[in-house]
Amino acid sequence: MMKAIQFLMKRPTDTTIRKWETIFGAVYIIATAYNFVYQTGGLENTFFGLSFTPEQMIFVGLAITALGLVPLLKGLFGWNFLSRGRMRIFQIVFGILLFYVAAKVAPAPHLEVDLLLILMGLISLIAGITGKAITQSGLKHGQKITKIRV
Repeated sequence: MMKAIQFLMKRPTDTTIRKWETIFGAVYIIATAYNFVYQTGGLENTFFGLSFTPEQMIFVGLAITALGLVPLLKGLFGWNFLSRGRMRIFQIVFGILLFYVAAKVAPAPHLEVDLLLILMGLISLIAGITGKAITQSGLKHGQKITKIRV
């Protein structure tokens, strides 16, 4: 039990964080694109309280799929666009947004994308709460570091 707690307390390396962000983004893009385009499972016509036509729902589905570009590009190139506190809030909001999208996904016969989105939302929520999925350069983003020599 203590070894499991010690493992959870450790911070992963930057390469591990970037690798998992890339995998997270790629799996998200592939799963949502497969669901919206090939299975035509689609979404419900109401989204965020707005009613859309079927032609407009194509663009809503593409926008939802494009959300996966953020973790994919962040993992591939190591971009840090927010400070540590704001990045944690972004990860929590992204997890909640994934829960909402999972609730709006219409059931498809072959692939359970809604369950996958719930699990990915849970991962994003846990990463935002713990703050362990932020690289070292992201932890220092926006801070002016000066060396004091004595």
